[in-house]
Amino acid sequence: MSDNVEGVRRLRFVESDPRQDNPRFGTMCPDLSLILLELDDQPAEVLIQADLFLEPMFEWLETNEALIRDDPPVMTQLPGETIGQTLARGYEFIDDDMDVDLALLVYKALYQYNSTHNIVFGAPGMQIPRVLIGHGADGFEVCNWIDDREKDTAWRHLIDIDDFFANLPSL
Repeated sequence: MSDNVEGVRRLRFVESDPRQDNPRFGTMCPDLSLILLELDDQPAEVLIQADLFLEPMFEWLETNEALIRDDPPVMTQLPGETIGQTLARGYEFIDDDMDVDLALLVYKALYQYNSTHNIVFGAPGMQIPRVLIGHGADGFEVCNWIDDREKDTAWRHLIDIDDFFANLPSL
C-alpha cells in the first residue's frame, strides 16, 4: 500500500476552465479536479479530473459533511488499513452461509456508509473514480475504493478536513 500518513495534506477542488450553464442540469464545470496539495501548497496529486455538474456535488458534500466528519467506518479498521480496505473486508464478510437477515443488515450498513462517504454519490450519472473521504483510525483521510483486497492497490492520504470544507468553490 502506498500510504502517506506522515503529513496532513490539503484537499481541494480546482476549476481549470470557465463554468458553463446548462439550463437542464445546472452549472457544468469542465475539467474540475480534486487535488492534493503538498504542505507548501504545490499540487501533489490529481485524484479526480472530470467534467462535473457542480450543484449535485456540492449539495452532496453539504448534506453529508457532518457524517464525513463524525462517522467512523461501520467496522473497526485494522492497523494500517484504509477506509476502502475496511469496507471491502466488510463486503467480504457477507457470504452464502450467513443468515439472510444478518447479511441484509451488514449490507445496508455498508451501503449507507458508502453513500455518505464516497464522492461518486455526489456525481450521479458521471464517470468518476470512487474516492472515499472520512474519519479513519489515523485521522481524516481520502482513499480509494477497494473492490478486491488481494488485487487492488490501496492508497490513502491524511487531509485537513476543516480546510477542505472551508475552501469548497461557491456555486
